[in-house]
Amino acid sequence: MESHDDAEWLFTEEQLRKCPTVEDHLTLDQLNQAKYDAFRLIEEIRKALKLPHLVMNTAMALLHRFYMYQSLAQFHWLSVATCSLFVALKIEEKVAKMETILKHSHHIYTTVFKKRPPQRLNVDSQQYFEMKEQLQLHERILLQTVGFELTIRHPAVPLLLYVTKSLPDNKMLPIGGKALAQLAWNWCHAAFGCDLCLFYAPETLACAFIYAAAKDLAIVIPDHPDGRKWWEFCVQPAVAFDESVILLIIRKFYRYCKQREEPKTGQRPTDPMNYDTEAHRRESLAAFARATSAETTGGAAGGAAAAAAPAAAAVANPASAASGTPNGGAAGGANSSSANPPHGQAADGSDSSTAAAAAA
Repeated sequence: MESHDDAEWLFTEEQLRKCPTVEDHLTLDQLNQAKYDAFRLIEEIRKALKLPHLVMNTAMALLHRFYMYQSLAQFHWLSVATCSLFVALKIEEKVAKMETILKHSHHIYTTVFKKRPPQRLNVDSQQYFEMKEQLQLHERILLQTVGFELTIRHPAVPLLLYVTKSLPDNKMLPIGGKALAQLAWNWCHAAFGCDLCLFYAPETLACAFIYAAAKDLAIVIPDHPDGRKWWEFCVQPAVAFDESVILLIIRKFYRYCKQREEPKTGQRPTDPMNYDTEAHRRESLAAFARATSAETTGGAAGGAAAAAAPAAAAVANPASAASGTPNGGAAGGANSSSANPPHGQAADGSDSSTAAAAAA
């Protein structure tokens, strides 16, 4: 269900467990908390500047990809989140000055995350100059890390296409169609706070959120007259797609929402273990068990982004990444300016609250 380009940026659970952050003796819980904090920060800036959701989605996709090749121990989430948003604005051709992004990032981090009174950021101060230099340095490192691959596809785009044009005969949503589209779209947006985009193609996620929304709203989407499941009909050319994958995605998203209390507003998905009849619950449980077993044995789709590997390797070399940078700043290593957390912050995200235990 993914294109060739998507496959280059899909990973396995095993690859995530071996990412640089874990190799630097931090935990996946710490990484997930940092990503969630970045999601909150970017969302607050998006709201303040009235930016489209697409910008936030692009920024988070860049951040998720970045941490598959770079370590949280060297690159604090605040700097990476600010940089990812700055690059995403360019990708999506939206206008916002660097000064504006830095001021909002500083204000939200100070007031929301540090719980301190607002502090005015003087653009003539040494602090602002260092933040500006750091953002420019991190922009180069980010672009090198992702191999200058700036074409990012999001699940919200195929989702809207599916619910308006591609479903069989376009007649299966006579009641509640708009509500289904809105709920599924909300979840597509909220899902960027977790790492689902690293494991599943946009079309796969779109179908999963349509499926979940239909269940929550008690809307029945009939299969195609030729016997194909509706989610197979959505993808052209048609692809045989195991329902267990959809159930696994929903289960992961449900656990994320329960752990992080997301979305902050709006409806949360139902645990797929509680779907419909007792027979369906047993079927869902068995499908989830099969999918989980396949995933833990390396059955999940995806591979490392081979095209980006040389660039990521170049970034890992401080001498290479430092070329042409202001003040000769190195890109990596314990003595790198980029490794130092902003505002005296601990590099492992120690200002963040400890991640909650995974939901049963």
